[in-house]
Amino acid sequence: RAAIDDADPQRVVVLYIDTRVQAAEIFERGETVTIEASGGGGTDFRPGFDWLAEKNITPACAVYFTDLLCNRWPDPQPFPILWASQNPQINVPHGEIVELKR
Repeated sequence: RAAIDDADPQRVVVLYIDTRVQAAEIFERGETVTIEASGGGGTDFRPGFDWLAEKNITPACAVYFTDLLCNRWPDPQPFPILWASQNPQINVPHGEIVELKR
């Protein structure tokens, strides 16, 4: 929570995605961001980015919490992507990986 407060974003969009967007929540400045995992199973990164485009949302950045195991990667996006994962040895075609420790 402290990191989000330090960044002082206007809005935080949280998407729960497996092979499709299972749920979406939007938190406005000052609201407490809560994460309630939804979905599970296969991974396709593209539906989340498609959802953002359909809603005409271009974020300052995207943080994707993932195991990085997927069949297809999304196209490069017009914003930075940070892949937060416990599998940092997997090569990503674009963006940066930050390792999550267990």
